[in-house]
Amino acid sequence: MRIVSLVPSLTEFLFDLGLDEQIVGRTRFCIHPRGRVDRAAIVGGTKNPNHARIVALKPDLIIANREENRKEDIDALARLLPNAGIKPAMGAEILVTDIQTIDQALQEMIRIGIRCGREAEARRWVSDIEECRPGRGAIPKSAGTSHQPDNTFQHGAARPSSISTVYLIWKDPWMTIGHDTYIHSVLEEWGFRNLFGGRTRYPAVTLEEIRRLRPDCLLLSSEPYPFKESHRAMLAEQLAEQLPDTMVRLIDGEWTSWYGSRMKLGFESMAGFRREVEERRGNGGKPS
Repeated sequence: MRIVSLVPSLTEFLFDLGLDEQIVGRTRFCIHPRGRVDRAAIVGGTKNPNHARIVALKPDLIIANREENRKEDIDALARLLPNAGIKPAMGAEILVTDIQTIDQALQEMIRIGIRCGREAEARRWVSDIEECRPGRGAIPKSAGTSHQPDNTFQHGAARPSSISTVYLIWKDPWMTIGHDTYIHSVLEEWGFRNLFGGRTRYPAVTLEEIRRLRPDCLLLSSEPYPFKESHRAMLAEQLAEQLPDTMVRLIDGEWTSWYGSRMKLGFESMAGFRREVEERRGNGGKPS
């Protein structure tokens, strides 16, 4: 099997399934696992893959994602591949994942594992990730090709208490996350209540809106916008007068936005981050 992955976090997962020799193409944003991912050819970005390069790699399977990749690119590849002499009777398969929640991510991992002949390995990863969640639940015994959400994963343990939160992913304009995003699902799992959870996708917001909501915590993600300490300090200063108790923190975007095998490290890191936030709030000191 020859695989091209257009989804950075799932590229890492494919390598972690032991498919190193089968992965022939990736995007320039597919940076993990470092040292191993370099063997796969770069076929452009997630939003602008080079169709000709992908066709030239003669893939049997292309891994894509409804949010990460554009529909027009997926449709173009679906048209091009059968005409390229690659399995002309059926064309290369394009497996399009759809992930808006943690449970959907785990289901898609098993789906990919089944398609690539690595079901046992995929289920081991899912089991390890489940152990890192605040509320542990059952792992599905079967997964078909459908990526519709279901009730397979049930969690009985209580999640952490709520910390009202605004999570910023961009500036100029400021942008946050709505309820129908994977990031929202991760934040809620660890008790960071998304104050913009009533909105959808990635809405633009203003500092005045944030001031009115009076969050306990304002998180600046390292991706897609690379927020740095200078941004954190600037925002903390701008909000200090009206929001003296709001904690302004940087957060690694891979913890909250990368699904696949990176979820294990991300969830372990989120558990530590949550404890740190609680400790700082409990100490009553300067929240930033």
